[in-house]
Amino acid sequence: MNVNSRQFTGEIVITESDDLVLLDSYPSFVLMGIIPECLSIGLSSPVLDDVFRVIIGVHSANGLPTEAGDLRIIRIPYQAYSHTDRIIHMTTDPTQQFYEFHAAEYEKNTKNLQPDDFIKLFIDRLPKNGTVLDLGCAFGRDCSIFVSHGLKVTGLDYSAALLKRAAELVPQATFLRQDFRKLTLDPASFDGIWAYTSLLHVEKKLIPNVLETLHRSLKPQGILAIGLRAGEGEGLVQDQRYDGVEKYYSFFTEPEMHRFLTESGFSIAWSQARKSGFAYQDKPILEVLASKE
Repeated sequence: MNVNSRQFTGEIVITESDDLVLLDSYPSFVLMGIIPECLSIGLSSPVLDDVFRVIIGVHSANGLPTEAGDLRIIRIPYQAYSHTDRIIHMTTDPTQQFYEFHAAEYEKNTKNLQPDDFIKLFIDRLPKNGTVLDLGCAFGRDCSIFVSHGLKVTGLDYSAALLKRAAELVPQATFLRQDFRKLTLDPASFDGIWAYTSLLHVEKKLIPNVLETLHRSLKPQGILAIGLRAGEGEGLVQDQRYDGVEKYYSFFTEPEMHRFLTESGFSIAWSQARKSGFAYQDKPILEVLASKE
């Protein structure tokens, strides 16, 4: 059985008929020498043989080790994930895996959960026809609201499946695929940044760097709006709303988040911790507006 492959930046794609395998951030898999068993559904032996030859060939071409070791590949029926247009991005990050594989379900569950009052507070502080970055835009729910208010919107997410849906629902916006932990944004580009229930997936040790990047990308007196899960601690948490799938969460107290923000050059303009008001969100929400000094 023939397997066609092509290499491009950071990724290897192996296609078979109407099935597609995408190994995202390929060099990380090379360094690990293994694709975790949680990603393994299984391929027939002839296909595995071809896959190993592809992997070893790429290793050799890049001067990398050629032992496949305990390498495992996932096979995904195209029919099951047609909304991704035959592109499934696989990573070792369980949170990102969740958003790739549960994009449609996530949209269905959260499409009407926009925080209307907080959105109004944010929009009221922006200039007319201002520029907004929706950090962690998902399927574009909040992007559509900002567009309807005449704002120029850029949506950013690391899920290919969610971004594809966002581009369909909000064609007036621009969309970027980036990881929050490795942002590359132009300085002084946005009047406002909306980061609602997105930074809660970032490890706390990385929060200062992320906030400093956001601070640089805001125009003078720009506004950052953050929505987080209130609480303490961080780590992988089983999400029972999705059959116990694990996602990484960081929980913040109000003083803790205020400290992160002020140490990154922001001043606190408004803040509250409240019950979510939605059964889907089972923990209190921390909402903060901060301005660039």
